[in-house]
Amino acid sequence: LSSEMDVQTFRRPDGQLAILTGSSQFLLDQEPVTVNFTPAGTVSPDLALGAITITNAFGGTVDITASITQGKLGGLLDLRDTILPEAQDQIDSLAFELAQQFDTITVGGNTAPLQLFTAPANTPPANPTAAEAVPVGDQGYSAVMQVRTNLTGTELRDSDGTGTFVVNGDGDASLPLAILDMFEAKQAYVAVNGLNTTAATLEEFAAQFIGYQANQKADFQSQFGFQDEVRNLLDERLKDQGSVNIDEELANLIQLEAAFAASARVLTSVQRSIDELLRAVA
Repeated sequence: LSSEMDVQTFRRPDGQLAILTGSSQFLLDQEPVTVNFTPAGTVSPDLALGAITITNAFGGTVDITASITQGKLGGLLDLRDTILPEAQDQIDSLAFELAQQFDTITVGGNTAPLQLFTAPANTPPANPTAAEAVPVGDQGYSAVMQVRTNLTGTELRDSDGTGTFVVNGDGDASLPLAILDMFEAKQAYVAVNGLNTTAATLEEFAAQFIGYQANQKADFQSQFGFQDEVRNLLDERLKDQGSVNIDEELANLIQLEAAFAASARVLTSVQRSIDELLRAVA
C-alpha cells in the first residue's frame, strides 16, 4: 500500500494495526473503508477530472486527492493534474500563435490572407463558427490543428486573393520574404507557466518549450535515481538486520578460533606448571 500512496500507521493497545492517509483519514481501523474513483468518459483540455474519495464507516464521503502526494498514485495525479496540463497549455499557445501569424501576412503595407492553419468547425474548445476557420481560442488547439484542406499552391504564392496584396509576376518573392520576416519578429503569446510569452520569435518559443520539457524530464530522472538509491540502501540495511551477514559471521568465527587457540595455550602452560610442581614434590 505504501508503494501506491503515502500512508501513516500505528498500533492500538490490543496490537491491531491502523492505517491512515497522509491527511490522517482512516483507511483501515476496525473495518476497511471504501475507496472510490469515477473515471471520465472523455477527456478534453482543462477538464477537471474526478477526485479520489473514501467512504467511512459512518457513510460520509471524504476527498483524499490532495493528500496523495507520494507513491504511484501521487505520481500519476501530479502527471494528470499539473505536468500534462502545463505541457498542453504551452504547446497550445505555440500552435495558436502560429495559426494567428499565418492567418494574414503583411507585405509592404498590404495584406495577404493565407489562413494556412485552421480548426474544424464547432470543435471545442477552439470552436470556430465557420468551417475551417482560424480558432478563436488557444485551449486544446494543438490537438485539432490542421492545414486548410482547400488550400491551393497559388495561394501560397499569391495569397487567397481577398487582400490588398497583388503578386507582381511569377518571380515576385515578396510574400515568402514577408513570411521569413514574420518568423524573425518577436511575438506575444498566450500566457503560460514556465515560458517567456511576452517577446519571442516562433523559433525561440518552440525552443523554450522543448528545453523546458527536457529539463522537466531530466529533473524527474534525477529525483528518481536519488530515490532509487535511497530505497536500495534501506533495503540493504533491512537485509543486514533481518538476515545472516556472511562477512560478520566469518569475522566472529575467526575471533572465536583465535580465542580458542589462546585458551588452549593457557591450559597447556598450566598443565606443564602442575607437572613441574608434582615432580619437584616427588
